[in-house]
Amino acid sequence: MGADIFVCAQDWDETWEKNFTVGQPAIRSTTATTLVTLPSGADKMEIKVTLKLTSPGWRIDGVQCGRTAFRTSANTQPFTKSD
Repeated sequence: MGADIFVCAQDWDETWEKNFTVGQPAIRSTTATTLVTLPSGADKMEIKVTLKLTSPGWRIDGVQCGRTAFRTSANTQPFTKSD
């Protein structure tokens, strides 16, 4: 069984639904990047989210947690972080 593409894990904490923070986005033209932080016990899980501006509004285009990143547009296959 694969991992959830938003948290890069098979298990998640039900309290995340109402207990997360979203950082100030960095916007460049039609792309924005922000950091979503989820509490994980004494630690925090940080997820980099890339958004793309479309005619209906901002949509999630990619998610990166750890060394794995996912694109939500046409190709949802994982790719390895290159930077």
